[in-house]
Amino acid sequence: PTLRERANLGLVMNILDGDRLLEAPLHAMRDARSDPARLERMLVDNPEAKSILLELVDHLDQAKLWDRVVAFPIENQTEQQLELASLYRVAKKNKGAFALSSFEEPFGLGPREAASVGLPAAGTRNGGLPASFVDADGEERWGAVFDPRSPEDTARALKQVLAPENWEAYSRDGRQHIHDTLSWEASAKRLMELAGRAILQRETGEFPRHPQLAVPPYFYAPLPEHALPSAYLESRFGWTATDVAE
Repeated sequence: PTLRERANLGLVMNILDGDRLLEAPLHAMRDARSDPARLERMLVDNPEAKSILLELVDHLDQAKLWDRVVAFPIENQTEQQLELASLYRVAKKNKGAFALSSFEEPFGLGPREAASVGLPAAGTRNGGLPASFVDADGEERWGAVFDPRSPEDTARALKQVLAPENWEAYSRDGRQHIHDTLSWEASAKRLMELAGRAILQRETGEFPRHPQLAVPPYFYAPLPEHALPSAYLESRFGWTATDVAE
């Protein structure tokens, strides 16, 4: 079955202004395309948002998705983040999925938030998200990742997490993995483990390094000969520097 047959499309975008764009922002944009003055009133302070939304409206027209789409204006404010968390739970209750299709995500908070409430999630493979969704064997065990520049791969990932035979496992295992690795309790435990290891290394005088991270000793145990002359640093960066390694 196609994605259209499996799920409706909900768009969450912080460029939508709920007050100016009424309760159904994308539908309001569609209805106002022929009235430039009305469009200007809708997004008077955000011409970039207007351009993005008009392009999106055109895509929805071409795909004939107007009967399957809804949009939510969410901003980075506490009360609206609470609304977002509620939307995650509603989507979970209806056996939906969450997708973040940005080209790159250094961390990928959105999909991790969704997974933390048991909503199967998919997101860009570019950045930090695979660390929480893909296991050491390369299996998409806790969520799906995709090439955001490939509509085919994006569709493949969404079908994968929405498939009835996969949904329960992604919901259960994704949630558990996020809680095991990214909750405050898990983060504090890991920090204490690292701190204890660092204290032990300091007491023993050992500075073991990860075999794949060849950190030169002039970073963690500099000697006097490792210092660059102050004249060089001053000419290079405009700094006032000393000649000693500290």
